[in-house]
Amino acid sequence: MPRRAFATAKGIYNVVYSRGYWFRTPEAWNDTGNFRASMYMRPLAIWAMQISLQQHHEERAGR
Repeated sequence: MPRRAFATAKGIYNVVYSRGYWFRTPEAWNDTGNFRASMYMRPLAIWAMQISLQQHHEERAGR
């Protein structure tokens, strides 16, 4: 799952920065390239990934 999580994060990063959305990240695009909900992309998801990875590393280290 970590590979999938980072692939998702990389996709979001690429879209946000390469398309210049920065703080106006769309929620979704349709097949014509238009988007909806221009101010939402599940902002807390990245922190859930961080917590999960941190716990995983701590478990592997025997803490």
